[in-house]
Amino acid sequence: MRITQGGESNHNGSWLEQCVVNEARSRGIPVRDYCDEADNRDWINPAVLIRRVPYRSPYGLWATGEFVLQFYERRIRIECRNQEISGSVDEKFPYLFMAARDHMPEHEVLFLLHGNGA
Repeated sequence: MRITQGGESNHNGSWLEQCVVNEARSRGIPVRDYCDEADNRDWINPAVLIRRVPYRSPYGLWATGEFVLQFYERRIRIECRNQEISGSVDEKFPYLFMAARDHMPEHEVLFLLHGNGA
């Protein structure tokens, strides 16, 4: 069965996200979904990687990012993008930067880019 370009991109994006999850777990950082976390602080373990954390997009709609690392008093948003070949996804990078700069509530944002197309 042949995988479409979009299907391959989704698979590679999931792979990159899984790398983040694996790295957090290897360091003893628990991984939780936002709906489970609900922005609660865990005073026993002051570090947690939260998946699918919402924010208001530049269009005023709710959008969801990949992760927020709550590390003691720091909140670091982590956005993952995979781009194996150049193309329309390149147009999303300026939008992502603008969203991070102007709309994501975290003061620190980390972009993880994978692939030779970016």
